[in-house]
Amino acid sequence: MQLHQPRLKINRAALKIDEAKHALGSTGIHRFVARTDAETGESFIRLRLFDVNDIVHVIVGEAAYQLRSALDVAAVALARANGAADVRRVAFPFAKTQSEFSNKGIQGKMNGLSQRVKDVIASFAPYRGGNELLHGLSDLCNTDKHNNLIGSIAEIGNVTAFHPSANFMDDMSIGAFAGRFASAMIDNGNRASDGLEFKLKPDDDDAEQIATMMTKKMRLRVGLLFSETDNLDGCEVFRTLSDMVGLVGSIIQKLEEAS
Repeated sequence: MQLHQPRLKINRAALKIDEAKHALGSTGIHRFVARTDAETGESFIRLRLFDVNDIVHVIVGEAAYQLRSALDVAAVALARANGAADVRRVAFPFAKTQSEFSNKGIQGKMNGLSQRVKDVIASFAPYRGGNELLHGLSDLCNTDKHNNLIGSIAEIGNVTAFHPSANFMDDMSIGAFAGRFASAMIDNGNRASDGLEFKLKPDDDDAEQIATMMTKKMRLRVGLLFSETDNLDGCEVFRTLSDMVGLVGSIIQKLEEAS
């Protein structure tokens, strides 16, 4: 049986991930600023990070919802195809533990499904201690009902590219400053990136001008961490969601093969 509607939902989730990435890139979550030491008079360029725009949180929640919904819609469609007359309580079952998954209440969500379909669902172990990524999907949807899913900017990678419209000044090479910033990042190790800075040389141009140029012309790789979830805290948002898209897609394929 082809599960067309669940696949549409999976595709929609993938589009939402791309939309969230685009929204993140357009909200201006970082800026380089100039700082002068009051005692020494030395100038520094400092990285400042800002809170993620709330629309990114909303879009991430929408992606998680579409994936979770795809599983429920698939379960209902398969129950109907198997001849079930009442599908009001049919859903893709999730549990907190393997023991709870065997409870009558959880198993009751699969009433009307064929044994082959039930076996496929059980093989994916949708509970904590089983398939953590799958259990995490349910966790995200529950969290999104009450809290923002994204807690903080997690990762600041090295400069990955220059802005395609960059028009470098003859006397100010952004490449040199990008290299110094990358070196400062390496020296910084795993410490927080907000406030990371490097010192300017005496013969460098105006610090404010350099900071403005770096903000406009440098691209940073930015990662986001989930926070205040049940078991996905510290996981990078976009990698996790992309992995969930692949996982839900594989579940739908197995369910189609079993029906």
